Amino acid sequence: MKSYRHSVVIVGFLVLMCVAGCKSTNPLEAVRLNRQAQVFYHAGNIDQAMELLQQSLNHDFENPASHYWLGQCYEQKNNAEKAIFEYEVAVRFTPSMELAQLALINVLHRQGRIDESIQATKVFCKSKYGLACNILTIAKGFADKGMDNQAILIYKRAQEEVGFHA
Repeated sequence: MKSYRHSVVIVGFLVLMCVAGCKSTNPLEAVRLNRQAQVFYHAGNIDQAMELLQQSLNHDFENPASHYWLGQCYEQKNNAEKAIFEYEVAVRFTPSMELAQLALINVLHRQGRIDESIQATKVFCKSKYGLACNILTIAKGFADKGMDNQAILIYKRAQEEVGFHA
């Protein structure tokens, strides 16, 4: 079932890429629409935000921020599967996009897809560099949510950052 779901995501992604490739790109308009959508999102008007984000993606399908915010909208609409898809697309376009990676890890965990959440955490660890204190903050956030496996992976990543190995 897991591999089927993964295949469906990949096929859907490829179809969307094909469709997106047929449209003209206007990255500046995509960013403008994305920012406007965020205003509606924060005001609680999720439907309007989603409409603007779809328009943004029509102008620049590879805009990871628009995919991230669309994922946030889908979460608000209690549609975890579509949120997961959007976060995965955002991470594919920009693997270093921490917000999308963390959102993906969290939604997978909430959906009971623990193994996938742990795998997404491992991917996150490979791309996460920076101050150990910042990494520790992320680990603490996971620990506070009862996501112990994810927290341990992130704590280990923080240890690597400071050069301490147990």
